[in-house]
Amino acid sequence: MDFHPKFTIGAFSLVVLVIFTRSSAYGGNILYEGNATVDEGEPFTISCFLTLFDPVQWEKDGKVIVSEPGPTSAYTFHEESVDGKVMASLVVKKASPQHSGSYRCNTLSTESHQIYVISAASELTPNRDYDGYKVLNYAEPLVLTCNESNPSPDFVMKWLKNGKPIHTSEGERPNIVIKNTSLTINRAMDDDVANYTCQLVNVKANNSVVASADFWVVGKPFVKIQETVTVIEEEKLKLECIVLGKPAPTVEWRVGNRTYDQSDGRVKLSTDPNKGIKNNILELEPVQMSDRGEIVCSGHNVATTIFDPNEAKVFVRVKDKYAALWPFLGICAEVIVLCAVIFIYEKKRNKAELEESDTDQSPEQKNTPDHGKDSVRHRK
Repeated sequence: MDFHPKFTIGAFSLVVLVIFTRSSAYGGNILYEGNATVDEGEPFTISCFLTLFDPVQWEKDGKVIVSEPGPTSAYTFHEESVDGKVMASLVVKKASPQHSGSYRCNTLSTESHQIYVISAASELTPNRDYDGYKVLNYAEPLVLTCNESNPSPDFVMKWLKNGKPIHTSEGERPNIVIKNTSLTINRAMDDDVANYTCQLVNVKANNSVVASADFWVVGKPFVKIQETVTVIEEEKLKLECIVLGKPAPTVEWRVGNRTYDQSDGRVKLSTDPNKGIKNNILELEPVQMSDRGEIVCSGHNVATTIFDPNEAKVFVRVKDKYAALWPFLGICAEVIVLCAVIFIYEKKRNKAELEESDTDQSPEQKNTPDHGKDSVRHRK
């Protein structure tokens, strides 16, 4: 059979053009448009642009779409010519989790478009305390919890501290335990006062954040003071209230039936510059006998209310200013009395001895001028 040279050249050129066009399309020139993520229940559209010579055949995760993926969801297909190319569109009116996957509009193409369907928005309920704060009690466990309203196996909880992820796997924070939707800090201290965030992320949607909630953790004041103190009347009493807390608390004092947050009269309040706790030092001068009793110091910041103070008490004993003199005077009195008793006793004893010596000498035993004569017997 003879072939006409022109026909042969034309047919060959057409074959080369078709092969070049298809190879260009399959080499990565198919373009896709559409959102990468879509909320459950919302519509979405995927569009692809291919040449006039490329057949349109939609598939999901390597399987040709031949029917509806679910009882309540349906695909709709559209094709139109745009600037010498074919724009093929796949439309879903109501997205469901089963629509997540990789879509291709041509089975021979290596290009695809990934769709992630985010399950119905889940709300997080954090276990905050009053006024939106989470209160930290020193040296006690701090537990932060974010409860999900719509749990999903695609969701994972992540925790941040001051905007930075919290890592526990490498022993960075051995006192922190993250389990399910809770974060526990054992024996919480000042360093644990911070802004914490729980984030619910969809691991199948490039870790996109589904919901989040914040905790502003504040340290409730921890107050300590000596239990008893003794002071002498009209001298100065100085007390220091040891306080921990973040933000830095202020201190109030209750002396008798009155509360002091600033100096007034005999009560003078000052701040230890090394500790920076306002009004943590009280000076009472001069001390009066009526000051005997309890003095209370309390710490306040955003973690406390007027109904929930943290306070410590000291019992003040007031001694009479002459108290040290009374024992001395007592000893002196005892010595005087003892000396008087001894003196009287000795005087009486000497007098008794003199009287006794006078009584023992009878008249017959006294020496008289005739005594010698009477005592001599004369012989006849």
